[in-house]
Amino acid sequence: MIKQSSIFRIKGQRIPYAKYTQVFAHQEKAHFYVIDLTEEQTRENVLHAGILTERGFEDFSLDVLMPIYMKEKGTLQYNLNLVFILPDEMLFTNDMWEIKENFNYMRKLFLKASEFSKILLECQKKEITSVITVGSEKYKLRNFNIVSDSETKSSLEFLRELSDVMKSPIVNIGRPEYEAYMKSIQNADQKRLSYYYQKLWSMFQENGIPEEPSFLSYTETRLLYLASILSAKTKGEPLLLDGIGWGALDDARRLNMISTLSDFSEQSGSVIVTCDSKANNGLMKKKVYRANFLVSK
Repeated sequence: MIKQSSIFRIKGQRIPYAKYTQVFAHQEKAHFYVIDLTEEQTRENVLHAGILTERGFEDFSLDVLMPIYMKEKGTLQYNLNLVFILPDEMLFTNDMWEIKENFNYMRKLFLKASEFSKILLECQKKEITSVITVGSEKYKLRNFNIVSDSETKSSLEFLRELSDVMKSPIVNIGRPEYEAYMKSIQNADQKRLSYYYQKLWSMFQENGIPEEPSFLSYTETRLLYLASILSAKTKGEPLLLDGIGWGALDDARRLNMISTLSDFSEQSGSVIVTCDSKANNGLMKKKVYRANFLVSK
């Protein structure tokens, strides 16, 4: 990522921050505005400005974050992140929780330095543009592709046709067979499994993977199974996904899912997902650089 340093000015306090720019295909894809609370003076200035209180953050959001948001255009406007780097001993407060759950203008993350380094080390590589033929029709594929219902064919039917042509299996993360689910998790590289699960579940804000894969919630099961699939995927191979259950995800995990699959598609190969919700399709169009929508002709 490209790093720049500057200062936020709020309520008479100078708040140093680092701006990291994520680039893909020569385009700015995301910005991370990072306030390092491990630095004592920065932490004192932030506390004096009241930024870590829910009320004080509202002022900071309107005075500082909104102008940044309004200045950006396109998908970049919806990929702005404010990151607070927390000292190991700093407790997570109720106010921080409320700030984290507020998605206005930017996404807010509270991370340890080691957790943020995982984002910094991600490397976006190759832009994919290819054409495949299904029957007599041609379709363009990019890194991140969304398949939706058409008037004559369901998204799953069309995904099956794509699967046959691409000779790549469909992974249904919503209804995995128990034996396949357990085998996928047990055979996964545990470091990569943990990496993808943390990103899908909490964008690295919680450590570790569940100790008992057999006794998880529906959402935990789907995300852990998907993490095992991502951790084992060979680079360059397309990944076809069904059963994500977009409507069953809360706002944070819906964003985590989109971010993780989008980043994976840029690092590994084409990702093709089904989604028949106009609202979620609209969100992906905003969030994903060159999101590619496929509808059977």
